[in-house]
Amino acid sequence: MHDALWMVGRTIRVESDRREVIYTREQLADATTGESLWNAGQRELLATGQMHNAVRMLWGKSVLLWTDRYADALSHLIWLNDRYALDGRDPNSYSNILWCFGKFDRPFATRKVWGTIRPMSLSRAKAKFNVNAYVSRWSADAASPDMFPVPAGRAISRNVARLPLHTAHAEQLMSD
Repeated sequence: MHDALWMVGRTIRVESDRREVIYTREQLADATTGESLWNAGQRELLATGQMHNAVRMLWGKSVLLWTDRYADALSHLIWLNDRYALDGRDPNSYSNILWCFGKFDRPFATRKVWGTIRPMSLSRAKAKFNVNAYVSRWSADAASPDMFPVPAGRAISRNVARLPLHTAHAEQLMSD
């Protein structure tokens, strides 16, 4: 309970902080933000149903910066995750999303927009992995939604059936 109380208090205090840009749910889903790394992560999610782990953390935390209210950020992330991720609707997946809001973490120094949530920046990702190669791999041209056509006459896994773009992973699940 203590964990949840400090999370709620810190989000209320920074909701009035000005955001540099606000994106709609549709812009997020279509990977049309101004951040090429975030867009690459969303395209990987659209094409495969999963995302590089470091990118997934940045993916979630970035939405906090792009919505007027944390409640909107949470709603967008849950919607995107449930709709496109192979692990959507899984309790662990919700825990990962809530981590972006500070759940399971300690308070950090207060910052604009972030409050006391652990900040993560898209620019710092370059120290963790080859961002340029990742962005190139999942560019708009390389990650076309049509790159994984549904195989004729094949059943699709229960978890994947609700996700139209994840047939490559359905193939893998069916062959295991």
